[in-house]
Amino acid sequence: MAARSPSLSCPAARTRAGSTPAAVSDQVGRQAQPVEAGTAPTGEARAGKPHRLRVRGTHTGRLVTWRGPRRARYLVTARLSDGRRLRWLVTGRRLKIVPLGRATRARVTVRRLDALGRPGRAATARG
Repeated sequence: MAARSPSLSCPAARTRAGSTPAAVSDQVGRQAQPVEAGTAPTGEARAGKPHRLRVRGTHTGRLVTWRGPRRARYLVTARLSDGRRLRWLVTGRRLKIVPLGRATRARVTVRRLDALGRPGRAATARG
């Protein structure tokens, strides 16, 4: 039987059910002078915007490439000139849209998703 590792605990996490930890209203700065408490930002930062989005034509469709973190998930949306709207959830940094005629134009939007699946700012390209 494997030995259990000691669990780490946080004092703030050990509050009773229904109670909340006390908020710090004043802070003490250098030389024991009181400092105004600042406001904390609400929520989390949005997911970043993909960079260097490119749409290149191939013999059978379009190749969409962009730059960004490899472990991130991306929501790719394509608006085609023939009226179709296509969506993909991609974990890589490239996507091939096939089949697509040479005369069909595409407007491609790529958004990075955060850990909760919320989309960030969009990068858009035409091709």
